[in-house]
Amino acid sequence: MGKNSPILREKSGTLGVLKEYWPQFLLAFLFPTLTVLAAFAVTGCYPFGDRTMLTVDLYHQYCPFLVAFRNKVLSGESLFYTWNDGLGQEYYAAYANYAASPLNIFAIFFNAKTMPIFIEFITCLRAGLSSVFMVLFLSANDNKRIDNITVVFSSSYALCGWFISFFWNIMWCDAVVLLPLIVLGLRKLLLEKKCGLYAVTLAIAIISNYYSGYFLCLFLVLFAPAYYVCLFSREKPKGDPGRLCFKTFIGSAVRFALSSICAAGASAVLSIPTYLILRNCSATGDELKMDYVLQNNLFDFFGRLMVSANPNIRDGMANVYSGLVINSSIRSYSDRFWASCT
Repeated sequence: MGKNSPILREKSGTLGVLKEYWPQFLLAFLFPTLTVLAAFAVTGCYPFGDRTMLTVDLYHQYCPFLVAFRNKVLSGESLFYTWNDGLGQEYYAAYANYAASPLNIFAIFFNAKTMPIFIEFITCLRAGLSSVFMVLFLSANDNKRIDNITVVFSSSYALCGWFISFFWNIMWCDAVVLLPLIVLGLRKLLLEKKCGLYAVTLAIAIISNYYSGYFLCLFLVLFAPAYYVCLFSREKPKGDPGRLCFKTFIGSAVRFALSSICAAGASAVLSIPTYLILRNCSATGDELKMDYVLQNNLFDFFGRLMVSANPNIRDGMANVYSGLVINSSIRSYSDRFWASCT
């Protein structure tokens, strides 16, 4: 048995895997991190130049909210109210939407003048963590394999079109970081009946930002049945916990529902007060039109996967292209596959 043997890997545990494959994990973290950092340096962002990545709402809203959060933490002020605007206003809903990410605690080490550096630092860190967590997910779905091909795919996820185009929406980026861990937890929930990783990571994602957390929940409702079909097989004998049948489907569905409810309940301390506060906002009075007609041409969407697709920054179709790195890795993987077949 080689070092990639599932039996040996299972016995070694997570710490053993990290110790054995630390070069791949280090590379998975450093490549996207340094890529984003190099982009800031090339474009002359402070402290490499006199520019910043603060643009549009990141300059007018998100950064000031982080400064306010930092001041409240250091001064011990309440998170429920602020006197910074006019005669004062509630702050809890603003905190829930803009500053609830656990990573924002590092903002206490930066003042208002150096807050752009913190935002650049946290953006680079999120890129690295996204790649590392994707390594864990890909390994779990590829017979515990961890090699340079795994690193390429994980780095491509961390540097996907959405992240590159929208990382200035810093409050949504934790969803990208945590999604691989959430789906890895879903895999453990379905195959091993272990709900802890799924419930904890989903709760953190919802707490970090209820808006992106909502879309994660919507994705999971659609993805979980398809993932179940991929993980379970009808060819397995009756009574096997991995057999695709009505009994295992119902059991998986119940565990999925209960774990999701637990995650939502754990985040209720933030989401429910925010919901009650937002009911009094003018924007929440708008009616959602239930229209099931496609808003864009399907072939135009497929065109977003092409190399020549320009990134859309504030409007337009989704940024789904992940770069030349993923194309080269797919070609390398396919060449190795066909070579092994012959």
